[in-house]
Amino acid sequence: PYIYEYAILCGAALLMLGLWLWLSAASTPVEKRGALVVKLVFGSLCVALVAGCRPQMELFAFLAVPIFWPRYIGQKRLRNRA
Repeated sequence: PYIYEYAILCGAALLMLGLWLWLSAASTPVEKRGALVVKLVFGSLCVALVAGCRPQMELFAFLAVPIFWPRYIGQKRLRNRA
């Protein structure tokens, strides 16, 4: 039974770390582009590693939509060069 508990614990820890990095990136000013990119990359890596632990927890990756909606979709930053 300990094998399954480790997988669940690792999946939950990576998911929380990834979401924390995403939330931290969402509150980082756009002028600090280096810190923003690092937080986004490591947050995405953590959430991607969750698939190796518990694939069912990947559904929580959809929490990125409300996190990044105001900044990227609401301000239409994905449609222009800025």
